[in-house]
Amino acid sequence: AAGEPVFIARPGSTDEDDGWLVTFVHDGSNDSTEFVVIDARDFERGYVAQVKLPARVPFGFHGNWAPDRN
Repeated sequence: AAGEPVFIARPGSTDEDDGWLVTFVHDGSNDSTEFVVIDARDFERGYVAQVKLPARVPFGFHGNWAPDRN
């Protein structure tokens, strides 16, 4: 089951769909969670990145993205 996705715009792009979706994916069969990155323009490609987490992230976990503007 996937969590609520967050959109991250590609730096410098002006197209509203140019970026990535990030979310947590929970696998109930082994009670594990992965953090995944998906190209917002190419869902059929599958995950751009996938990180297995050392602990399960609970359902309903929310997040946001704020670019570093230093």
